[in-house]
Amino acid sequence: MKRNVILGILVLLCTLVFVVPAQAVVIGGVDYVLYGRCKIGLEGGGTPPTLIEGNVRVAQVCGSPQGFLQIGNGVTINGTASANRMSGGTGATVTGACEFNVDVGGAAAACQDGESAFIPDASWPPAACPVPLVTPGTNDFICGAPGNPSPCNPPAGQYKKIDVLDGAVLNLDGGTYQAATLNVQTDATLNGNGSTVNLTGTFTTEPRAIIKNVNITSIGSGGAMTTGNATQVTDSFFNAPNGGIHLRQKGTYQRFEACGNTLTVEPNRFPDGGDTFCACPTGFHFAVETCTPETSCTEGRRCEKD
Repeated sequence: MKRNVILGILVLLCTLVFVVPAQAVVIGGVDYVLYGRCKIGLEGGGTPPTLIEGNVRVAQVCGSPQGFLQIGNGVTINGTASANRMSGGTGATVTGACEFNVDVGGAAAACQDGESAFIPDASWPPAACPVPLVTPGTNDFICGAPGNPSPCNPPAGQYKKIDVLDGAVLNLDGGTYQAATLNVQTDATLNGNGSTVNLTGTFTTEPRAIIKNVNITSIGSGGAMTTGNATQVTDSFFNAPNGGIHLRQKGTYQRFEACGNTLTVEPNRFPDGGDTFCACPTGFHFAVETCTPETSCTEGRRCEKD
């Protein structure tokens, strides 16, 4: 009875105040903050070091990395970690269960909740990381340029290039945008308002860019997505199923999830991310029953297998 009351409170709180990423990477009933195909590199060091509140997985055994999850020095994953090959640096910590087949060095020491064998995904990409059909337009949209002052409010539709110049504010309307590239420059803001942006080419941000409430997919290969230092991202989903995602250092990615062929993550913080369940699916339970000084509310919303 006590547990039912507590879960009811959690569900109510989620209903009232919890905003989820624009699209969640939920696969097999498990929600992931970072989901890669061939490699995820979580670089060590940094002040503060990388903190991920949620689950991380490298889905297949592919490319020269052969399904490699690198957990660098001081990195903390408050969730599960899974990959064919895994390493853990000095002070690396995984509080949830680990799945791997090859310990490249330090993985077992980092895993605090036991280890089991890794079973790769049979196919790529999963439905949660779609590859949409994208048809860019023929006209550029440059927010903050002469004749197009900030704030800018372009309607959903097709564009060739979308640029948000230094310090400018771009407000999307909640619809679907198609373009070749999207660049958010230094100190600029993109307010997605729940929009979807589909690209054939690159998505980039420059230092201290702000990205809010948007689902961005690039179907390009190579370096499809790169964020600048100290980028601030909330309530958003980055998807590059055919390419790489590079998240540069000193950023905060709150209620954020990403899916890519490869991911390179410099020291960043991922608070309150990847935990979009207000009630756990069948066969899963909440990690903890209540929020205490030792267990954050984010931890309490994380689902674990029964």
